[in-house]
Amino acid sequence: MVVTSSVIIIGEKPVEIIGYWQKVLSSNDEITTSLEQTSGIDKSKTTENEISASITAGFELGGDIYGYKASVSATAGTAVKDTVSQTLSSSNTRTIEAKCTNPDKVKMTLWQWSMTGKKNGELVMDLTENEFICKKGSKPPKCPVGFCNDNDPQCETCIPGTFN
Repeated sequence: MVVTSSVIIIGEKPVEIIGYWQKVLSSNDEITTSLEQTSGIDKSKTTENEISASITAGFELGGDIYGYKASVSATAGTAVKDTVSQTLSSSNTRTIEAKCTNPDKVKMTLWQWSMTGKKNGELVMDLTENEFICKKGSKPPKCPVGFCNDNDPQCETCIPGTFN
């Protein structure tokens, strides 16, 4: 009798990345506030390279917090990775000043770009970037950081090729 044994090794899932615009505050007046930029990578569970590769492969915009999800293309993912790479490699928290002018005294909301990464269901990255948008009303921007159409300061229209 010949007994053979086979072992199946299932590789770990890559890091699942979600990018989103986090609401900072809303006002009918001018907004001036400090924003923190943090990288928050759990280096015992993932690496900066693994996070970068996962962002470059394309990621999800929105998630459950917005009630919709959109798949960001690898082309857009690569550009977003380039935008956040300095934050990823930094272990420091950096504070920036954000200002939204509001001469018409309408409801204005300040949004900050954020990303989370989960690996095997566990949070391994929580990043807030020094990128922000001032937008009329209370709806978040529809595009990932750097992909709003130049002719649309409200970020309702994205650059072609942003999504899969």
